Amino acid sequence: MVTKVILADDQDSMLSASKQAVEQIAADHPGITVCGTAPNGKELVQLAGRTPGVELALIDIRMPVLDGLSALVMAKAKYPNLKVVMVSSESERSMSSKAGAEKESDQKKQIAMLDKLAQRLKTGQPPEPGKINSMLEGCEKLGADPIKIAEHYGASGYITKPINPKKLSKLVSQLSSGKFVHVGLF
Repeated sequence: MVTKVILADDQDSMLSASKQAVEQIAADHPGITVCGTAPNGKELVQLAGRTPGVELALIDIRMPVLDGLSALVMAKAKYPNLKVVMVSSESERSMSSKAGAEKESDQKKQIAMLDKLAQRLKTGQPPEPGKINSMLEGCEKLGADPIKIAEHYGASGYITKPINPKKLSKLVSQLSSGKFVHVGLF
């Protein structure tokens, strides 16, 4: 069972609501606690390094400085056992439809191109002028489905905003299944 949680969101109200949801489900899931929050992906990756035993990170997909998908790649490279759940105000269907219908060959090409970017992120190389420097930007330019990309790079699940105790409790209960967990609107 997950006990130590860190959160990242650039919107203070969403970060506060997420933190409150974690605190509210602690009664049903003893020991769960928020160990820290971050306003962007870069600070979340740093927070994970400063938080011994952290087990779960809830990361907003769209953030300044370092988007959630880029933070996922960096966090999983440094902390492979960390469960990462992507958070967005967009439904999975909405995000997937923006990406368009992808053929399997298109997906393989997209992954191959994003793998090059992921390698740069993992090694901490600085942004390169004229190149895609963010996983989210890469998804948008390549027409890739950000949720499928998140799953490919090791995310444990996806949850839509606002995060409330009911959705979060369902998510935490299903994380131990080892399957990618989808928790939508309700």
